Amino acid sequence: DYAVAIALMKENKLINEKGLNFNDAKKTVLWHYQSIVKNEFLPKIIGKERVKSIEVKGRKVFTANKIEDVFMPLEYSGACYRFGHSMVRERYSFNDFFNDTNSNFLLFFGFPQGRRPNGGHQITEIWSLQGNGNSLLRFFDPSILNPILDADNFSGKIDSKLPSVLFNLEVSPGQNNVLAHRNLLSGQRLELPNGQQAVKALQDLGLNITKLTETEILGNNAPNEIAENTPLWYYILKEAEVQTKGETLGDVGGTIVGETIIGLLESDKTSLLNKTSEWPFKLGNVNNDIVSIIDILEFIED
Repeated sequence: DYAVAIALMKENKLINEKGLNFNDAKKTVLWHYQSIVKNEFLPKIIGKERVKSIEVKGRKVFTANKIEDVFMPLEYSGACYRFGHSMVRERYSFNDFFNDTNSNFLLFFGFPQGRRPNGGHQITEIWSLQGNGNSLLRFFDPSILNPILDADNFSGKIDSKLPSVLFNLEVSPGQNNVLAHRNLLSGQRLELPNGQQAVKALQDLGLNITKLTETEILGNNAPNEIAENTPLWYYILKEAEVQTKGETLGDVGGTIVGETIIGLLESDKTSLLNKTSEWPFKLGNVNNDIVSIIDILEFIED
């Protein structure tokens, strides 16, 4: 979540090059990040129509309206926002050196040459996301990739299938290395409602929520035991697969994720949605509040 902030503040660019004071630089970073989440990320994840519906009809689930009352719903953190696990691909083009490589989380966050014996970071030209060839841009503008040499970096669908790498996580000896199992155990320990209970709760609030059938839930050889007692995390993945063919989250997942993110922004009086002043500095089109991640990456490269 801090990637945009780090990028914008790289080498104090906003202060040293754009002449902003610290408070204006902080506001600029937050508003750019919030714009990307609200205007670019959220419509792609839950769909433009659902975003518009939440804005027009108001929130029914995430009802906090003051910053001191906001919270992170367990259904959001423990299940619905874990949809991205199904979008991981088997192979990625990380940079010019790792341009068609098996998914490996250590290549996202680790250092292929290891750390220096005396501690500290060893950032080299082949560090995964700092290498040559616009490494970061590869994940947001895959059109720059060479279809012959590079892996396809477009995300996978939101569905009930996970890549093999997530069934063999690189964890400490004795720890659970199957991400699906970890998610299911986490939901159980958090005492999350099952998918059917979540559907009923949302329907009782007057929301138009379509419940999955037993046949839909039991696809992909799922065990019969979950037909009417479906773990919430699995339910929202299957719901996206059935209702939108994996393009966006479905009714339950989209509602909970959308209302939580929009609710957090609406409840914060200093957020972009409640701004009472003009941008201290803005990337992209200065005539609206919309910013794209491409704007950010191009700003870094200047």
